[in-house]
Amino acid sequence: IEYAVSILGVNDIIVCGHSHCGAINALFTPPKVSNNLEIIHTLKWLELGMAAKNDVENVFFGASDDIKQSATEKLSIIYQLENLLTYPAIKDKVSKKELFLHGWYYEIESGTISYYDDKSDRFEPL
Repeated sequence: IEYAVSILGVNDIIVCGHSHCGAINALFTPPKVSNNLEIIHTLKWLELGMAAKNDVENVFFGASDDIKQSATEKLSIIYQLENLLTYPAIKDKVSKKELFLHGWYYEIESGTISYYDDKSDRFEPL
């Protein structure tokens, strides 16, 4: 990402999540393996979504699994956008309006895409 932004001059970054995401589902139902060492890198990667999962479980306590899954998918997009701003080159270019970050959510069933509107803190139809 740093190379794309700093060297190639990429002006837009899109973080696109989707409905029924297997990675998000694995946060709620960890994969069954005989030895966690078999998927140690996968488990480490899944840790990136744990903050979104935990926050959703605190807010949507008692909600259906489908509602929690969808909310976690979307919140994970927001957290990934925030994480991008921890890269100094990205933060600098965003602040200078030379780079734009976008969060999209693709609904597989309908084919619709929503974008994250940071002003309303909601996903709106694209």
